[in-house]
Amino acid sequence: MTIFSDIGVLITIPGRMLINSEKKNILVEILERAIMVYGLPWDAPVQVHIADSTSIGRYRKRCKRMIKVSEKGIGD
Repeated sequence: MTIFSDIGVLITIPGRMLINSEKKNILVEILERAIMVYGLPWDAPVQVHIADSTSIGRYRKRCKRMIKVSEKGIGD
C-alpha cells in the first residue's frame, strides 16, 4: 500500500486548557495504543494534533473535513 500524504488526526479536548506536557502524554498514549492494540505500523506517516478549548477554533477554520468519533463510535 502506498500512502501519498500524512494521516492527519485531530484530538479535541473541549472545556479546558492543556499545558504542553499534558498534550505530549495524550499523544504518546494514543500512538502507543494505535501501534500495540490496532497494529498501526510504527513508521506510518501519522500527524496528530491535540486541540484544547483555546485552539480548537483555529483548526475548525482550516479543516476541510471532520469526522466526529467518540468512545461510542463514529458520529456519536
